Amino acid sequence: HERFARVRPLGLGASGRTWSRASGETILDTGSLMCAAPLAMAEDGAWLVGSTDGGFISTEFRAALWSFDGALTDLGSPFAGVPPFASAVDVTSDGQRVAVSARDGSGSFTAHLWDQGVGYTPIPAPTASTVEWWPTSITADGSIVALTAVDAAGEEDGYLWNATTGSMRAVPPPPGFTNVTGEISRDGTSFFGEAFALLVSPRQVVRYTASTGTVVLDTQTAPGATVRLSASADGSAISVSDFTGPGQAHTVYRWESGDGSIGRSTSGLALPNSADQTSVMTASGSSLASNGSLTLGAEGLPPNVFGIFVCSRETGAVQIGMGGVLLLGGSVGGGTIGRFNAPGQILSSGTEGRFELAVDTSEIPQGIAFETIAAGDTWYFQAWHRDVGASVESNLSERYAISFY
Repeated sequence: HERFARVRPLGLGASGRTWSRASGETILDTGSLMCAAPLAMAEDGAWLVGSTDGGFISTEFRAALWSFDGALTDLGSPFAGVPPFASAVDVTSDGQRVAVSARDGSGSFTAHLWDQGVGYTPIPAPTASTVEWWPTSITADGSIVALTAVDAAGEEDGYLWNATTGSMRAVPPPPGFTNVTGEISRDGTSFFGEAFALLVSPRQVVRYTASTGTVVLDTQTAPGATVRLSASADGSAISVSDFTGPGQAHTVYRWESGDGSIGRSTSGLALPNSADQTSVMTASGSSLASNGSLTLGAEGLPPNVFGIFVCSRETGAVQIGMGGVLLLGGSVGGGTIGRFNAPGQILSSGTEGRFELAVDTSEIPQGIAFETIAAGDTWYFQAWHRDVGASVESNLSERYAISFY
């Protein structure tokens, strides 16, 4: 809440501006064009994205990335040989990756990913019947892009594209609906938007997670209202604004999940353990770094074995002898992988095959030192555990990521 962006009408166009409590208002650079229109801002306000254009009658729109001081990186368009018609719709926390919507030579919208130092990578069409598709949002770390796709019959559907693996996953509509579109939360755990059936009213606000599926939310919006949504970084709280028509008041609601879960699994490479299960991780608390609330959990463990949690800012994939796959980057000895092995942190899975640990977020182990979780951080965790009775003596869970804001 220290930094804002806005568009100010200016003659036949618009002037994009930033404002902060510390420095006041700054006009965004427009490059060779006349106007700037910011559309999205990273969590701390350090980066903004949108487009530049030539004004009210312009036929040229160029995707744009700005630093908060107004300096422009002109992203242009992914298509050469046609008048540029592109807009950046969302940006990662570090400004290194941008989701871009652009028209091709036929006039259809397509989705693209722009990376610093690499340039544009096309995001493939979700299905063979897709005629247009565009990004709606990107996670803070750039690993997942949410898309809206339209087929020849005009049906719109939501998809999640994994930028690391290239896999595409459809967001399933809830019972009674045929379509769902929306955005991904900044930490990648929740998809929120609207469910509908073509030519059928009213639309309903929905939230999708891997554990709950797509659920219609009781947001109390008016039937037939135009709805605008925004969500917290972990998707656990969603604000809903509805508008029923000219002269009518906007009504704003807040919905909260109440489950307290944060973070997400980012790898399926864990090996089955002696309980014939793949151990998984959970996390609860708050992804707001200043709250200092975090509890890690592990489930699907063999009963009555000891284990600890390990963490890193980096990812990796290293087979540890016959003892599972370490999915964290760096090394234990080098200090980039931390172990929660202080007194009281070595845990037992008990008869239920699970354990959990309340974490002091000001004492995250990194070698022999400790760090404090800060806004903008993404931390990766795994549970290491003994695996008595199996062909190996230890194993590791899947990798779990939590992005803090």
